[in-house]
Amino acid sequence: MRLSRKKEEPIDDILSSLQQRPVVTTAGRPVSRTGGTTTADLLPTPAIQAANGQAITTAPPTFNGSLGGTAAPPTSTRPHGGTAAPPTSTSTCCSTAAPPTSTRPHMQGGTLSSTSNNTRESSLGTVSSEPIVFGGDGASPGNFSDPSGVAVSADNKIYIADVNNKRVQVFSMAGVFLCLFPAAVPGRGDMVMHPTDVDIDRQGSVWVVGKKDGFGAQPALVVQYRAGLPVSMFAVRRAAWFPVIAVDARRGRIVVGAANEILMFRPDGTPDRTFRTEKGMAYITANKEGNIVTTDSSSSSDVEVFSPTGRRVLIFRTGDGEPRGVCTGPAGRIIVASSAPGRVDVFTARGEFVRTAANVTNPWGVAVGPAGDLVVTDSWDNIVTIFPGLIMFA
Repeated sequence: MRLSRKKEEPIDDILSSLQQRPVVTTAGRPVSRTGGTTTADLLPTPAIQAANGQAITTAPPTFNGSLGGTAAPPTSTRPHGGTAAPPTSTSTCCSTAAPPTSTRPHMQGGTLSSTSNNTRESSLGTVSSEPIVFGGDGASPGNFSDPSGVAVSADNKIYIADVNNKRVQVFSMAGVFLCLFPAAVPGRGDMVMHPTDVDIDRQGSVWVVGKKDGFGAQPALVVQYRAGLPVSMFAVRRAAWFPVIAVDARRGRIVVGAANEILMFRPDGTPDRTFRTEKGMAYITANKEGNIVTTDSSSSSDVEVFSPTGRRVLIFRTGDGEPRGVCTGPAGRIIVASSAPGRVDVFTARGEFVRTAANVTNPWGVAVGPAGDLVVTDSWDNIVTIFPGLIMFA
């Protein structure tokens, strides 16, 4: 079952089962197996002890302290960038087993404006305009159970919050599975949370927000990961059905959306500022000026932009349908996924409609890569779609 995404009310709850101060731990402490991949499956030790005290005979891949190494990734025959070879991974947290591929035709009516030979010319060369679809329902590497929030790193890796599998999966911009890591919570014993959203800071740390359990309004947990290992966490003293997160790179703040509140923290978990919005939030992002862009989770189609002090500086409507995922692209443009009729639209920083970038069934989270590649999650069909080089043409 997928994580419930009901409309939420703010609850100023006491975190009875959680410590209220930030927790910082040394990376690399194994957690016991709780169903699915654990941190112990990824750690660089030749004799990891299983929960029953017996040694695991197959040593896991080793870490070298970064998402870099010498392990060759699975190859891909998916079209990306014309004749250019797809990106390769040197990540040592990657599984060596090839993930299942999805051939299900989920792109129902999924269209993309392109030239007759399905390529476009740009300053970066010939770019394929064929959508890349991958995933499918399941718990194996490369499959999803409610893929939700998505972020793209500076080196073009796609990070996806795989909510009900309690993990974050990493893919290349060609849709090739690279690695995954469990959404382990440091300092909480064996706890592995349901990750609901993800973002990446300038130093390459992955920030994930989630909940202890899959259902009900609960205090949100924010965990920082490096090389797939949890290194710090803090709890947010608000209960939320579906917390979301963004990194404000300009001000160096971690921004959390819970119910109808926006809460800003320093990376060590120290509270910085909190303000309320009039409505609930589906997703949030931070633009290059440090303003916070939110989509409305109620029945309206509003997108709101707030200054770092909480002053609303802009509100605009996306038209029909409920806005969901939101991110920013070149020239400060705002990219919004809308549920009906199923599309991703591009707006100027002033909220003026530019164009419909893609028609895609059940869009949820959205992100844009350094080269303008658009990535869209579909939490209903458990798939992800990449539109190569799309947003640089918007």
